[in-house]
Amino acid sequence: MSDKLRATPGPWYAIPKGSNPEEACAMYRIDNRQDAPWENFGQIAYAHKDDAHLIAAAPDLYDALIDARDTIATALRANAPDYFSTPDEICGHLTIKHIDTALAKARGDQ
Repeated sequence: MSDKLRATPGPWYAIPKGSNPEEACAMYRIDNRQDAPWENFGQIAYAHKDDAHLIAAAPDLYDALIDARDTIATALRANAPDYFSTPDEICGHLTIKHIDTALAKARGDQ
């Protein structure tokens, strides 16, 4: 498995259009430059306010999942390198599978 994500490097920022970012239909621009004016064409995507911060957090969430996966895998290798012997180890392996699926989706591998 490659951890390499083919995407615009983070951090990304959710930049509201207009002076009231709490409006019901507020739009945000997701950009990797926090100080870029709204009219700049360097945006990554437009998003509704309910989605903008989650999208902007995507690079950080990806990195956090990689770290969590590595931590769980290291702990499992230290305790049960060849088989599943306890419910915690089974849960750990299922968690790694879930994380791997999410990471593959983020990379466009699925």
